[in-house]
Order: sequence, then structure tokens, then C-alpha cells
Amino acid sequence: MTINMTKEIEKCFINNPEIENEYERLAGLQEARGVGDITSKIERSCSTLEALYAVSERHRYNVSTITAGFVGESEEDKAKIIELMKIVYGIRSDHSHGDFIQFINKNGLDSLDQMAMDLDEIMRKVFRKILNLPELNYSFEKTEINRVRTYWDSVRATN
Repeated sequence: MTINMTKEIEKCFINNPEIENEYERLAGLQEARGVGDITSKIERSCSTLEALYAVSERHRYNVSTITAGFVGESEEDKAKIIELMKIVYGIRSDHSHGDFIQFINKNGLDSLDQMAMDLDEIMRKVFRKILNLPELNYSFEKTEINRVRTYWDSVRATN
């Protein structure tokens, strides 16, 4: 079954002022999915997850462990997600700093395509789940950010 994420997002967020900030974060997902360059898509996906999770430090660690804890179905699945996200953050770092992507050197361009597809699947899982949790929407007030961070810390996988 194919889900049209744009329609799902609009259905959930149009004319709902209580969750308008979440709509802005979901717009990041749509932007990431629409980018043609794989490394830019990876970079925007990471930024979107950071915004959803209210991450402000230790981005690679926090996004990796929170994502694994949130959508991982088994300990093995969680470990795979953590490893994937660490690799994704390496790709993002190389791309952001203008370096040749070391992942391509070691694994080839086809592996980068597969990595992007794996990340896209994880993003779908995150958003399918988060769309059902409106309490995770937050404003940019410190108390709201802290409230959401407390939730994300509670679902974090250990690595």
C-alpha cells in the first residue's frame, strides 16, 4: 500500500491551529523527499528528525538512539537503525563540509542509493507513528521543548 504523505499531512494539519508547529516540521520531510540529490536528501532528513526530536546537542547519538527506540521493533532492528543513522550522519557531515563522501569511496554509489532508501523507510515509520501522537507537537518555548525532550529521552534505545 502506497501512502501519499502530502495528503496525509494535509488531512492531519490543515485548519488545526493546535498543531501548526508540527506542520512546519513535516514540511521539512516533504522538502527532503523532493530533493533530487541523495546527499542533500540525507542532510534534510537528518535536520527534520532533529527538529521533531528537539535535538540541540550530540545530534548523531541522539537522533540514532531516539529513532531506534521509537520505531525499532526488536533489539536487532534497533541496532541496525542505530548503525544506519551513524553512517547517515557521516555522509551528512562529509556533504556539509564539502568533503568527498567517504562512504562512496568504501562502498560505491549503489550503496549510497540503498542507504537513502533505507533512511526513507525509517522516515516513513517515524512519521506514520508520530502523526498519531499530537502531544509531541511543541512550540519553541523552553518548557515545551523540555517536555518533548523528556518524552524522547524515555523512548531512546541503548547502544
